[in-house]
Amino acid sequence: MTTSAVLTEGSPLGAFRAVLKSQYHAGLAMLRQTIDQCPEELWSDDEPVNAFWQVAYHALYFTHLYLQPDEAFFRPWPGHQPDVQHEDGIAGTPDPASDLPLIPRPYTKEQTLAYWQFCDDMVDDAVAALDLQRPTSGFSWYRVSKLEHQIINLRHLQHRLAQLADRLRSKEGVGTRWVAARRVTADEFPIPITPRSPMMTFSSTMRSSFLRELESVRREIEAYSDESLIWSLPPGVPNSAGTLALHIAGNLQHYFGAVLGGTAYIRDRPAEFSTRDVSRSELLVRIAAAEAAVAGALDASTQLDLAQPFSEPLGGAALTTAEVIIHLAVHLAYHLGQIDYHRRLVTGDPAGINAVDPSRLASRLPPGASSP
Repeated sequence: MTTSAVLTEGSPLGAFRAVLKSQYHAGLAMLRQTIDQCPEELWSDDEPVNAFWQVAYHALYFTHLYLQPDEAFFRPWPGHQPDVQHEDGIAGTPDPASDLPLIPRPYTKEQTLAYWQFCDDMVDDAVAALDLQRPTSGFSWYRVSKLEHQIINLRHLQHRLAQLADRLRSKEGVGTRWVAARRVTADEFPIPITPRSPMMTFSSTMRSSFLRELESVRREIEAYSDESLIWSLPPGVPNSAGTLALHIAGNLQHYFGAVLGGTAYIRDRPAEFSTRDVSRSELLVRIAAAEAAVAGALDASTQLDLAQPFSEPLGGAALTTAEVIIHLAVHLAYHLGQIDYHRRLVTGDPAGINAVDPSRLASRLPPGASSP
């Protein structure tokens, strides 16, 4: 383990660890809600490509896996079913050369909640052990830095729980309460972040993640075969993809543009949810404006003190600037997951758009480079 892996909570990277811990716990808390609220008939419903239990287990499995220093360090949860082709529970292409079953025996809610508890309990120690300055993720199939890989892991968790939350709402009319953060004590953020700090990599990492996510929103909107379906509102679904795109654009232009970047953008949040039938081309223009706001603010991040309280409370809570930025990233991932679910639902097309393609991230390794 390198020296950077044992940095204390009083260091700049230690402050970032506190943010990671907070956001992992918040994401897992939301996932717990979806599991708790899922009725038994929906839990194992095999009408979707993947049943509710499969998506929930998949989210936990990869959260657990990618919280490890590297793939060799990973030890499955004791209740894990290893004798299957796809250990994460998600249906996949069968291997004709394998005698193992394709999908494991369904995990019960009780088993899945036990795994949830296992993951939630391990978060703090796991994050504390990560070398966030490592240039590689530790996983051969993810050719990005360890820092960026942790952001990917958070976004993946949020993406999957958003799919489950929308499935619950559309099938059962049950909502999922948003959890912004686990409270972080002031002594976890004692050091201002300077332009020479290792935490400056935080800004470039977040810039890359936001822009990839916004590109995925754009590709989702472009993937609707019929433009009118962007605004379709099936029973039980509270927001169309068009509404979510307007909300994403307004949210990011406000926080990154107006608050962090000092632009003249004036947000009308109610209009984000009440406006209807905006053209596809106009939605794409607004997404592009959000991209510009994010890039502009994070490109000028040497002027940000990431450890200080953000200048505007979120939901009545005073958070650090670093945590607000990560909160906005997982908020974006949550709504991207909802758009993805909406598109598949209203178009009948189960194909994805490769929304979390790691090759579009800034710290990806060049072709031919190897990961340890």
